[in-house]
Amino acid sequence: MVLKSYPFKSGDRILITQQIYPACRNTVYKIAEEKNLIVDEVILPQKINKEEDIIDEIIKYIRPGTAFAFIDHISSLPGIIFPVKQIIEVLKEKKIPVMIDGAHAPGMISLNINDLAPEFYTGNCHKWMCTPKGSAFLTVREDMQKIIKPLVTSRRYGEIETTLSEFQYNFSWQGTKDISSFLTISDSIEYFENIYPGGWNNMMKANHRLVSEAGEKICREFDIEPGYPESMTGSIFGIPFPGESNYIFRGLNKISELQEKLFSEFNIEVVVGFFPKAPHRILRIASQIYNTTEQYQYLIECIKEINKKSY
Repeated sequence: MVLKSYPFKSGDRILITQQIYPACRNTVYKIAEEKNLIVDEVILPQKINKEEDIIDEIIKYIRPGTAFAFIDHISSLPGIIFPVKQIIEVLKEKKIPVMIDGAHAPGMISLNINDLAPEFYTGNCHKWMCTPKGSAFLTVREDMQKIIKPLVTSRRYGEIETTLSEFQYNFSWQGTKDISSFLTISDSIEYFENIYPGGWNNMMKANHRLVSEAGEKICREFDIEPGYPESMTGSIFGIPFPGESNYIFRGLNKISELQEKLFSEFNIEVVVGFFPKAPHRILRIASQIYNTTEQYQYLIECIKEINKKSY
């Protein structure tokens, strides 16, 4: 919606990284095709040692015609927490608006959008906050609200007598959309704050600790060097896993052969993905409060069993 609304000019450049979520990449390239834009895709190093490695690479790809940036807060693969505050500051100095894709941020890390102050920020609540699918939000900085239009015209469009801002009522009452999922967000915040000792802060720390320990153990077991430091890890840990990029097709889905075997033979649900321009598979584990150390040990044993059968 933001990309479709933004007033690009022919020849403008959009900056993304190769870790952008596939559906978002598709949208960027589709908009670029429709509006005659140039996409500059930052290829981040496979081994990231510190936050500056990401910032420096992004700066290298900024061109005189760069008109917009689309950056992850936490990439889906491999799961790196980007230094978005510093990235936003760099882009602000160069007068480049930025959309931050924070799909994984709410409930995984502490989040203060006012402090970050990007032009656009979106996040999902159905992931780490465990709310129903469809519960998400888009924050548009006040100076940008005039240019962002809903994809569906609101029943409220054009109304004058309202307590809402024009931006708010333009997005209200869009057809027959069921908004009940949005109403669960406040309950989720209260629920986890009350059931987990120490509330959200302790829960996020516990998830981080569990997934970091599990990821490091998997790396040791298979003699793999982690692709990024623990300080840039939240509740997901992407491991550059050796092996061939073999896929299996299931209906409309293109699934890693390893992921399919883990699910069908061992009842393990785990993501195994690939970067479009990287040689390694990415085994991405995640941690929520219901996960245990024993489950990750079981994953290790099952991968070893699959490897044995491959020879």
